[in-house]
Amino acid sequence: MSYIIATRLPTQYVRLLRTATSLLSLFAVLLALSPVTHAAEPAAPKSQISGTVTSKSTGNALQGARVTVPALNKSTLTDNTGRFVLYDVPAGSVDVVVSYVGFTDASQLVDVSAGPAVIAVVMESSDVLVMEKFTVSTVKEGQALSITEQRNAPNIKNVTAFDEWGILPTQNVGELASRLPGISFTTDEDNLINNISIRGQPASYTRLNIDGMPSTGVGGDGRSMYEQIEIVLGAQPNTRADSLGGQVNLKTKSPLAMSETRRIEYNVSGRYFPSFADRTELLADHPFNADISAGYTEIFSVRGGKRNLGLKLNASYQNVVNSIDYDFLQYENTPNAIANFRDYDKRSGLNSRVISAFSARADYLWTDRTKVSLRFLYNAGSEPHYLRTRVNPFAGNAVVATLDSNGQPTGTGAILPGYTANRTEIRAVTGSRMALATWDISFVSKNPTGTLVFEHDLGKLKIDHAYRWSHTQWDSGAGRSDEGGMLDTRTRDPIGFALDSSNLGGRVFTQLSGPDVYAPASYTPFVVTAANTTTQPVPITSAVYVKRSTFTDTNEVTATVNAAYNLDTKIPVVLKAGLDSVNRRVNNRNSNPRRWYGVVGSVLTAPLVTISEYEKQHGGARLPVYDTAAVSKTLGDATLWYEDVNFNATQNYTNRRIMEG
Repeated sequence: MSYIIATRLPTQYVRLLRTATSLLSLFAVLLALSPVTHAAEPAAPKSQISGTVTSKSTGNALQGARVTVPALNKSTLTDNTGRFVLYDVPAGSVDVVVSYVGFTDASQLVDVSAGPAVIAVVMESSDVLVMEKFTVSTVKEGQALSITEQRNAPNIKNVTAFDEWGILPTQNVGELASRLPGISFTTDEDNLINNISIRGQPASYTRLNIDGMPSTGVGGDGRSMYEQIEIVLGAQPNTRADSLGGQVNLKTKSPLAMSETRRIEYNVSGRYFPSFADRTELLADHPFNADISAGYTEIFSVRGGKRNLGLKLNASYQNVVNSIDYDFLQYENTPNAIANFRDYDKRSGLNSRVISAFSARADYLWTDRTKVSLRFLYNAGSEPHYLRTRVNPFAGNAVVATLDSNGQPTGTGAILPGYTANRTEIRAVTGSRMALATWDISFVSKNPTGTLVFEHDLGKLKIDHAYRWSHTQWDSGAGRSDEGGMLDTRTRDPIGFALDSSNLGGRVFTQLSGPDVYAPASYTPFVVTAANTTTQPVPITSAVYVKRSTFTDTNEVTATVNAAYNLDTKIPVVLKAGLDSVNRRVNNRNSNPRRWYGVVGSVLTAPLVTISEYEKQHGGARLPVYDTAAVSKTLGDATLWYEDVNFNATQNYTNRRIMEG
């Protein structure tokens, strides 16, 4: 049983210059208090045992392995490079035992000479695990690592090694995190996980870390650069207020964590959607998505040391193409057994994401007690074309019409009585219309992160301090060359129709009256809001075209220091103290937002988008759903469009904010 007394020093409003001074001051205090730093201590004929623990089958370091000298009641754990040091070992021969979950214990007799001599002991654990017959070695070690990390943790957390899961469809980190206990998640329109939360708390209460420090984002991060994912449930004494729900920590792998000198890894895979799969027309044109990654790791001997510098480079590329195909069905809000169905919203399309990443990490054993690590991550996500078509017939109101003595509807109620659980008829009253929308928008994210880490092992006292810079830029726009945008149109005159939900994969909408919804002339623009002299200098019509780019820049500088002192008592007690400082600046702004309205009475003609799922389900007849890139070329035609200059001027200042803290 272990007891940890932890304290966290508040650092609100501490700037980095002051933090650096505080860190140096804390180092001085801790070093002064540490028994190992006093030169006046009498010399004793003691030495130390150092070594590494690796897997015989893969050559990977086994981190968290317990190394014990039973006769002395001394033990320690290997670090993330598989290394260990046992201090204050008296002269003579001692038996060293290494244990690791799922591996057979290894024992070795070591002769420790008196004085300052250091004996390097390399021990190989066996690869015997009771697993299924065809489980590969890396998967077995991933499972063993997960169990070991959880067992050694001072607090409750779930750990999963990426090797344990093998290949997942998109290699998305969130895809793996969502499979862990206590995790809930949200998805976007193409069903990719874009947010996770812990213990039911809002996503804003879940803190994302990389190697224990915050990052501004992982918008394009793939799995290939990480070794483990840790889920810490709930707040801990050493965490900030933004982790009330918990923390997600992504851990990168040390290049020193292998037994060989050089290792080259690569993976080539992909996803394929065959013709018999449930896929949209757009997805049928992009059935194969590539997933490629490559890694290079090498260990060098420099400055008279042996295997003391490790370098790891990793690059990955992945194209994730997902179809968009779903329905929104809006029913009457009623306690009755049967509710009318008055609004049908069908959306379909395609989102093509390109996720690329590069990482570099260099670990250097400066001395036998100090390790320095320099790490760099760059990930980028790009969605050059988010294509979506929306078809939406809707009732003008939710009122059920009354019938006269002849059984004819009267008044303005849009819902005809006599509706069933599946079928509802809508009257051609004011507001009952067909609305169409086509999107061609883009999204780009870039996230470089650099980190410098120092780790000092001073025997009973262990100190680490780290410094990080992280930057994220998000750009949501109208295509890489501003060629796209968002187009909305609707029928000028009311329509009557029936909605039938008995077969959502077939015909749902049937027109009963009003102008033909398949005719472009039915969508001639009409005035929705008249112009005025205060807030709207031009009239708003039913045909709208919008181009917009929204940028969000987040810059963060972080520094942290942690110290742990082992009292070496009969019941293990560790004193911990820590300090961190974060300076974050967020700049959100619109860039050149523009909006146009269709000229009243004009009829737009342009090439159509690829046939939508709605049109396929309704017999293949084409609606006037126009390609926004083609429509964009007509925006200069004064007979079709006029620009809302008020929108262009004011939107540059809408949602614009600069925050720093």
